[in-house]
Amino acid sequence: MMHHRTILLLLAFLCTVGLSAQNKDHSQDKSKAFLGINYELISKEKARLLGFDNPYGDYVTKVIKNTAADKAGLQIFDYIYGVDDFRVGKDHQLGKVLKGLHPGDKVMVHFYRQGKSFSLPVTLGTKGDVKEQSKSHAFLGISQHNEYEESSKGVMVNVVDHSAAKEMGLQNGDVILTINTYPMVTWSDIATVIESMEPGQAVNITYTRDGKKMRASGKVKSMAETKQYTAVKPEKKVKPYLGIQYDELSGYKAEKLGVRNPYGTYITQVYPGTAADRAGLLAFDYIVGIDNYVFGEDQDLGVIMGKYSAGDEAILRVIRGGGKVDLDVVFGNLSDKKTIVIDKCEKAFFGIIQINSKEKTEGVVVDIVPNSTAEAMGLKKGAMIVRINNHNTFDWSDITAAISQLKKGEEISVEFMQNGKKQKNTLPIKSYCETKKIEGNSQAESLGKEAESWAVTAPGMMEEGEPVDINNVDLMISDISDMEASMMEYETGASNLRVDYLSINPHPESGKFLMEFSLEGTGDLSVRLHNGAAREIYSYESADFNGPFSDTVNISQNGTGNYYIEIKHGNRHLCKKITLAAM
Repeated sequence: MMHHRTILLLLAFLCTVGLSAQNKDHSQDKSKAFLGINYELISKEKARLLGFDNPYGDYVTKVIKNTAADKAGLQIFDYIYGVDDFRVGKDHQLGKVLKGLHPGDKVMVHFYRQGKSFSLPVTLGTKGDVKEQSKSHAFLGISQHNEYEESSKGVMVNVVDHSAAKEMGLQNGDVILTINTYPMVTWSDIATVIESMEPGQAVNITYTRDGKKMRASGKVKSMAETKQYTAVKPEKKVKPYLGIQYDELSGYKAEKLGVRNPYGTYITQVYPGTAADRAGLLAFDYIVGIDNYVFGEDQDLGVIMGKYSAGDEAILRVIRGGGKVDLDVVFGNLSDKKTIVIDKCEKAFFGIIQINSKEKTEGVVVDIVPNSTAEAMGLKKGAMIVRINNHNTFDWSDITAAISQLKKGEEISVEFMQNGKKQKNTLPIKSYCETKKIEGNSQAESLGKEAESWAVTAPGMMEEGEPVDINNVDLMISDISDMEASMMEYETGASNLRVDYLSINPHPESGKFLMEFSLEGTGDLSVRLHNGAAREIYSYESADFNGPFSDTVNISQNGTGNYYIEIKHGNRHLCKKITLAAM
């Protein structure tokens, strides 16, 4: 892997939780209880170092002004472990409790502060309480040392020239123990305390150097005050580009993977020759942060990438195989965007089709394409694939990620359940041409090549492609992010419409896809479907609708990529992402 020495300018960032809705009318926010904090789900090791017996609490990283938390007196680094009689646990997070409460409800919040237990009465509010504020960023001027490890001994740093930290006497290799009496265990702690400050505010630091404990005091600067001494970036910001295809995790999948932060980016493909490829990212990697920015509900990959420009250096915080990995990256730019034409006679093709299941399963239920590698392995319709090449396959994004890494002729090892028995088989994987018995590239040309366009207009979106064969595609339905919903002009926030069964499957008789679902109660129905370029490709409206819905939709004409659907019934809504990928 190419290794770059990365200087991180520790800049306090204005988190966007509760702020992004200020310029839009989100009426549903008025009915939802809102506490008004940003928080971190800390590791068991960090909980141990801080003396918390319960490692499943919420470690407050920001208290949003004018919200219920602010009015009640909650502070950064408070560790919330309960509300009223409820106590957090592995399967009982604070967010689940808040979802069952309403604005105006009075609760007792239990937390630790500086080693002591406290309880505060809080009257819950709404997101409408948030007042967007303009704030200058405090800038200390430290970077992560390449020998830093999470430790009770503090956080090892490098120091930026001409910064406040440099003027206070800090040096490369110093280990910061506290800032303004707050213990520093991880980089997120440093980000939290500096983000709470303003330029000119006093800062007191205790640190060690060569085993000797020392103290430093001074005032934090702004970026502008330090920038005159540092390399000035071009005035025109060039959008950064990473070069990945990715998905977001459902709560169910996050639990299965043992991931405590469900807001990260789950990589399903890394495009060759891009920043991600050069940094060493792999399919199945899970990005949880960039530098000192930690992914959260309203701070995902797209939001954080917006803080950078092409050519910027950063560190990607990655979970790989259950362990933590830090990868140096230099962001690319829009010129890295490419349209790759993949020859079907060279591309690995396993030969499976998704069968949607009403029940949650431990794998992916499939149908089998004749003459395919899957058929040669002995898979039959209804088989459930649980692992491919030692990767768990909880959903279709995992299937896609596993197969996209293979080339024609390479071995594919598949574990699957069939007839109540677990089986495993390994074979060289065929190409599409070999499966379909097409002789040579000329015949493949007559069927058309699969075009995969790498779009950077919005995270997770693909540009329009060529029509695809509906009998040879993967279709996966997953949750949609607030940012994607906003770009489609859908309702944002958690979906609150109960749909008994949403199914979208190939319908060979019409050459389209058959969409089916069922709704309880009676209300006006609206169904809208958009492609990745936010163009509406399907619309249906009906007054006083109830019961089952069934209609064909022509998704295949727009090619592979991401599609988005919004179902509104009365005053409730459901938004989903539909990923269409050729296999």
